[in-house]
Amino acid sequence: MRALENLWIADSVPFPRNLGVNPQFMIRATDMHVAEKILASWDFE
Repeated sequence: MRALENLWIADSVPFPRNLGVNPQFMIRATDMHVAEKILASWDFE
């Protein structure tokens, strides 16, 4: 993966263990945050 430029990965890895609840909303919030950062880094001009 180091040879690929602009590879972004969003996953549940930041959560070290089972939180006792379905982590779907936290994973989705993390995905949305990463997507916003990706879009902000792109030059659309």
